[in-house]
Amino acid sequence: MSTMNLQMPSELRQDQGSFLSGGEPLVFHCHHYNIALQQAIEECLPEGYARLLTDAATEVVTPQVAAVLACNPQLGSFAERLGAAAEISRRLGFGLIELHGDERGGTAHMARSHYSYGWRSKYSRREVPTCWFHTGFAAAAFAAAAGLPAGSFEAVETDCAAVASDRCGFTIRRCQPPRALPLSVGEGRPPQVPAPPSGPTGNIDAQAIIDAVRKLPIEGNEEGLIPVFGVYLTRHYANYYNRVCYDFERQVSEQHPSLVEPVRLALIEAGHRCAFNTFGGIAQSVEWEALIQPMCRDKTDWFHGVVACVNAFGWGCWRTIELVPSERVVVEVYGSYESNGRLAMYGNSARGSCFLHMGGVAGLMNLLWVGDLTQRPTLDAAYYAQIYSQPESFACDEVTCRSRGDDRCTFVATRKRF
Repeated sequence: MSTMNLQMPSELRQDQGSFLSGGEPLVFHCHHYNIALQQAIEECLPEGYARLLTDAATEVVTPQVAAVLACNPQLGSFAERLGAAAEISRRLGFGLIELHGDERGGTAHMARSHYSYGWRSKYSRREVPTCWFHTGFAAAAFAAAAGLPAGSFEAVETDCAAVASDRCGFTIRRCQPPRALPLSVGEGRPPQVPAPPSGPTGNIDAQAIIDAVRKLPIEGNEEGLIPVFGVYLTRHYANYYNRVCYDFERQVSEQHPSLVEPVRLALIEAGHRCAFNTFGGIAQSVEWEALIQPMCRDKTDWFHGVVACVNAFGWGCWRTIELVPSERVVVEVYGSYESNGRLAMYGNSARGSCFLHMGGVAGLMNLLWVGDLTQRPTLDAAYYAQIYSQPESFACDEVTCRSRGDDRCTFVATRKRF
């Protein structure tokens, strides 16, 4: 595998549970979450989803690639700067992207894009392209290579491996005048209150797990994909998720106010699927067996072990405040990437807005005490349906949220009662 010797500016903020690259917060998420989130937006926003998903990528990728280029002044030619953007795509798990062209525009091709490959690993072909993120990435790569702001180029996916082709193709053109896109909020509004030390963790050495997960060499392989923990992982842009989720919610509230609650539930559902597949995959991985399972004496230890892993994902600092096995959990999160971005993009909200976290906390309880993750079940669609069809599966409420003016986000998951 040929890779570029590229210096990428990065900053780990352990007290906030965040990781920045070129000023942009990056978070680990798998193809199950990425596909589920995109599906929800496509289905509930039939007019406008393509522009939202593409522009959100361009908005956040352009400044990050530009920051990387600024740290690599040896990349003098336009082609070399496009090559740097391609290397970023590979390292972050989005797939190998071949970018060709100049300041007027050009083309891009991908043998296996994360979104098309992720879709095909779950479903059959679809009728419309799926690589909206990659489309926006290609436009961002050209803008950064040309030293221009986001919106200076736009891209169109001309072939998609999820539709009928065997690879994905894109055409990129210069926009005259540039399209106005929001400036990325970068790290957003991080918390003013530092995260306290980890609370009760049972028999788990949480800090040892966090340190070990952070040291794992998690980056794209020769295909630019990250097959780990039984999923295809990405080190994705937190503000991509924030922009698409919160603007999705905003647009629906303006166009179809009666659909706001179903939209919120759909975003939480994407979090359920993230927990089921990513947390489940972690707890069935060789890394878990070697490092974490020897510490586990009961299901509460499994819970604490997964939470320790989450604290290395860039999602914020999770602290378990109360855990009553099979009944209830209270988790406080300091600096959730959702609240950091929501506050900077849209200001305060009337309701809790950490949809991924709500789905994640409830999802972990469901994996352990509605299903039984300790028995290494097959994590397929049938098992997911079996868990979530139970009348007393867990649901989560965000009782405090920084986007509501609180100093932390608090999640309480309990069994549904009918």
